[in-house]
Amino acid sequence: MRLYSGFVAGRPRTKGSLTPQPVRNGRGQMKIRMTDTAESRLWLAEMVRSIRAEVGVKPAVSGRKIVGWADGWAPIDVPVWVGATFFIDPVWGGHSVEDWPYPTAADCGDTDKLARAFGDALTQSGLIKDDRLIMQWNVAKVWKLAGDLAGVSWMLGLA
Repeated sequence: MRLYSGFVAGRPRTKGSLTPQPVRNGRGQMKIRMTDTAESRLWLAEMVRSIRAEVGVKPAVSGRKIVGWADGWAPIDVPVWVGATFFIDPVWGGHSVEDWPYPTAADCGDTDKLARAFGDALTQSGLIKDDRLIMQWNVAKVWKLAGDLAGVSWMLGLA
């Protein structure tokens, strides 16, 4: 069994939220739009870059578009499990571990949205074909310790 793992340093950001928007066509329809922040897009790009570097995935590019994968790489197309621990710096929200023992404040992000963003990074990096292949998640959100890096430590294996 092949196991992949790595660490992405940085401030973990959540995947954006879905926002319903009324469609003005007289039929009362709703359109759903994903709203991402600039910070979440930058975090996604950093996760993609880091995963590619750690695993050795190289995109084949034509102009500015990714058209495949170099060196015979094919994204994993079988069920996988993923473990991810997000290390949050309490200083970002003005918190202290003594006053706030768990990273549950609104500015720490929802664990499920952190996981969704990471699943997208696994797909966009080319490591897996689609995040629907993730059969099992083991996700945690914890305060980073003094002297440690903030970010996400991850592992992925075949299910």
